Amino acid sequence: MQDLEQLTDKLRLELAKTPEDRAYVLGFVDGKAWARKQVFRCAMFFAVTIVALAALGWV
Repeated sequence: MQDLEQLTDKLRLELAKTPEDRAYVLGFVDGKAWARKQVFRCAMFFAVTIVALAALGWV
């Protein structure tokens, strides 16, 4: 699905009529990328925490 999303993001960027619209689209795309990284970090934190707790015998 990433390919389709990149295509629609580029299309939205090309169709932006004003500099404000263009800035909004760029911010929206950057926000989605930041959110994906944040979800990955949280998932890794919880996975490492569960493994550490299991290693200590608390789970």
